[in-house]
Amino acid sequence: MPTLPGDKSKKVTRRSRFVVDVDGMRRADEERREQQRASRRPRFRAPHVSPRGRRRLAIFAGALGLVALGLVVIGYSWYSGYRSSPAYSLALLADAAQKNDRRAVDALLDVDGVTRSLVPQVKAKVAERGAAAVEGGPPPIPVQVRRYVEQNAGVLVPGARDAVREAVVGSITRGVADKVDGYPFFVAAVAASFAADEVRAEGDVASVSFKQDGRPVELVMQRSGDLGHWRVVSVKSDELAGRIADNLARGLPALGR
Repeated sequence: MPTLPGDKSKKVTRRSRFVVDVDGMRRADEERREQQRASRRPRFRAPHVSPRGRRRLAIFAGALGLVALGLVVIGYSWYSGYRSSPAYSLALLADAAQKNDRRAVDALLDVDGVTRSLVPQVKAKVAERGAAAVEGGPPPIPVQVRRYVEQNAGVLVPGARDAVREAVVGSITRGVADKVDGYPFFVAAVAASFAADEVRAEGDVASVSFKQDGRPVELVMQRSGDLGHWRVVSVKSDELAGRIADNLARGLPALGR
């Protein structure tokens, strides 16, 4: 078609754009390198176990299970027998003393028997205090007071029943309970036998020895058929007998005049 003079043909030029994603190429390159590094790492392969090896493993696992079951049965049997021992009853008494459970304490402590056991010990202490006072020790007890206490100790000592009870409970608390304080009762019950210096049982009578503030204390315990436990029926304590003797002497000042 001819072009008219004076007309100019208009031509539109289109430019194409080519965008390069540099970040994407960098990420792809890093992923490729990571895959190459991973391919070079040694892969863990489970060892092949033959049927015979699997049978051996099964037998070994079964043997371990039987041993564990046997240990549980032996431990339970031992603890069941230990619950009928004097040490276990001592642990119950120490636990009741810490909790101030008077009913449980009275079930495990024969206060009347304990006070009767202290009568001859108090008499012996009163007789010892007749000599001249030892430096740093308690003062001597006057003759009249000594005679009165020796003649009436069988009434005076049981008359201080509550004081004796508290003193004995205090000795057990400081001598046994404080050593196993903070542990669960199961652990404390087992540890009670180690907290005591010696536990000896002959038939239905047992003796338990321990130290309270560094001074020896011996408890005599007797098996109680009704409770299935042991009760403390006697106490031997040089410190406790001396304390009772001093208290009785201070309570009878008029006799010494």
